[in-house]
Amino acid sequence: MKYVAPPAATLLILALGFRLRPSRTRRPPQDSPHRPLRASRARHSSGPLGRIRARSRRQRQIAVQLPDLIDLVVATVRAGFTPSQAMQQLIPVVSEIFGPALTELTRRIAVGELFAEAAHELPKQLGPGALALADSLAIADRYGLPLAPILDRLADEARAQRRRNAEAAARRLPVRLSFPLVCCTLPSFALLSIVPLLAGTISSLRGLSR
Repeated sequence: MKYVAPPAATLLILALGFRLRPSRTRRPPQDSPHRPLRASRARHSSGPLGRIRARSRRQRQIAVQLPDLIDLVVATVRAGFTPSQAMQQLIPVVSEIFGPALTELTRRIAVGELFAEAAHELPKQLGPGALALADSLAIADRYGLPLAPILDRLADEARAQRRRNAEAAARRLPVRLSFPLVCCTLPSFALLSIVPLLAGTISSLRGLSR
């Protein structure tokens, strides 16, 4: 009489054999035909045009967030800090756009550079949008003028410029919405309202003709 292994033992033997089976050596991945295309796209995004777009996007972000930075500087100065101490206190608070510029400014002051001269590092790091802020800081430090009123006026001008930019973007919005309006809204309106009406009219005309 032959011995018949129970089903559980058979499954266990098969599982052990599968686990102990020598693994197949994986072939090295072949070069995909899409890799040159991806590489070319990466080179294109990091090329001159990509850098220009990234710089323009960064300048727009700086223009939008600059009034908030000025308000933080004013609040810190009015809290009793000197302008250089205010810049150091704001490093962990401001966004990542302004952090490196303030860090470089405080580093220059720490090595002995005058605050009025170190303030001109801001336009180098942040672009021409921060030139008015750097000039205000330098003038207040060089001539001993109160910094808070100067920055208040500068913040008001920055907010007015931001409001004008927002109004200009709002005026361009209908032009941008014209394409989805024509390509999406009008076909859906015709499909949901005009087509059922035409179908009902055609069915009623067929009923009358009978």
